[in-house]
Amino acid sequence: MSTFWSLWIIILTSTNLVLLFWILMANRKKAVKGEETKEAQTTGHVYDGIEEYDNALKMGFRLFANNCAICHGADGGGNPGFPNLTDKDWLYGGTPEKILETITHGRKAAMPAWVGVIGEESVVDVAEYVLQISGGEHDAAKAEKGAKVFAANCVACHGADGKGNQAVGAPNLTDKTWLYGGKPATIRQTIRDGRNGVMPAQQELLKEDRIHLLAAYVYSLSLEGSN
Repeated sequence: MSTFWSLWIIILTSTNLVLLFWILMANRKKAVKGEETKEAQTTGHVYDGIEEYDNALKMGFRLFANNCAICHGADGGGNPGFPNLTDKDWLYGGTPEKILETITHGRKAAMPAWVGVIGEESVVDVAEYVLQISGGEHDAAKAEKGAKVFAANCVACHGADGKGNQAVGAPNLTDKTWLYGGKPATIRQTIRDGRNGVMPAQQELLKEDRIHLLAAYVYSLSLEGSN
């Protein structure tokens, strides 16, 4: 090989190495700049003993979009039968530990059908009582009868005051938050026919670190919703 071609190869190789080094350094500087600004900024929240970072929540958002949005909505606002995750109303508890437990192991909810036990007339009466304790328009006479049926059949799960029981996922009936809807006909349907809900366990689908990221993101949604 002539001296000319040897020098030409050396020049080309050196030029490529310089360009490659420049590209690597440019990307490295960009990453460091990001760490010093956006990605190193905390959200001000603490989850599972560590501060939440914006980049971790972005990863949690992507996990939520791919695995949870189909039921809970892209914004976490819920759908009929699927809870709103942006408020402070939790069926099984809204602490970081409870959210992590729910995502990891899933939940199975069962509201039994009552029409065969109490009859259609009492279904209507109990519905009126539920409307009463939730502050809705109701028939006072029917609500009075419904209160007695409620006390005999419903307090084991929903409590004597109707405020629910997170240990069994029984909802609070005294507020304006409804999983399936708060119209009289919908409440009667729930009492008459019952409800069944399933939150699938994610422990076989996602790795533990991703479940933690997802739980942190869901927890952040409820904090934003309360502001």
